[in-house]
Amino acid sequence: MTYTPYETGYDTNPAADEPDALELLDDDLDTSDDDGAAAAEKDAVDEAAGDDGAGLKAKQPAKPSKGTFRRVAAKALEVQEASATSRTLAASVLGSTDDVADLAASIMLAPRGSSTPLSDVDEIATALQDAPWEAGVIATALERGRLKAVWTLLHALGVIDGSTPPPAAAKAGMTIVKGVNALTEDHKIELLATAELLKRS
Repeated sequence: MTYTPYETGYDTNPAADEPDALELLDDDLDTSDDDGAAAAEKDAVDEAAGDDGAGLKAKQPAKPSKGTFRRVAAKALEVQEASATSRTLAASVLGSTDDVADLAASIMLAPRGSSTPLSDVDEIATALQDAPWEAGVIATALERGRLKAVWTLLHALGVIDGSTPPPAAAKAGMTIVKGVNALTEDHKIELLATAELLKRS
C-alpha cells in the first residue's frame, strides 16, 4: 500500500526542510545591517559623550581664584575702616545692611550702575550751582526707580523727611532738589567716600 505524506504525517522529501541558499544569504545581510546600525548608534553616543563620558556629566563650576578671595578680603577691610555714615549710605544704595560682611559681599556682587543714585545727586548739585532752573527738571525727569533710590539716599543723610517719595513726580522732584541744596560740605565728603567704597576694587 502506498502512503502520501499527508496520510503518514511524515515528509518523504527531506530536502524540503533545508533552507534555500538565497534565504541564508538574505538572513546574513539582514543581520549585518542590524549590527551596523547598532555600531553606528554606539559611535554616535560615544562621540557625544567624549572618550571619558564627560559630555554626560554636569559641567563643574569654576573655583574662585586666589585673587578673588584677596579682593573680597581687601574690600571687607575697607568697609570695616569706613565711617559709620559711609557704611549706612552704601547700605541704603545697595539695599543691604551695614554689617561689614554683608555690605562687603553686597558691594562685590552689585551689578553695574549700582552707584547711579550718587551720580544723580551729583548732577543735581552741579545744576544747582551752574543752572539752578535745570535742577528741578533733572530731578523730576528721573525714572521712578532712580528717583526713589535718590530719595532713599538723601533720607539716609537726613536732608529729606519720609522714607518714601510722594506719588507725584513734580512734588518728589522738587523735594529732592531742596534736599540736595541742603547738603553740607560734610555730607558731600561722605558721599564721595561712599562712591569710593562702592567700587569693587
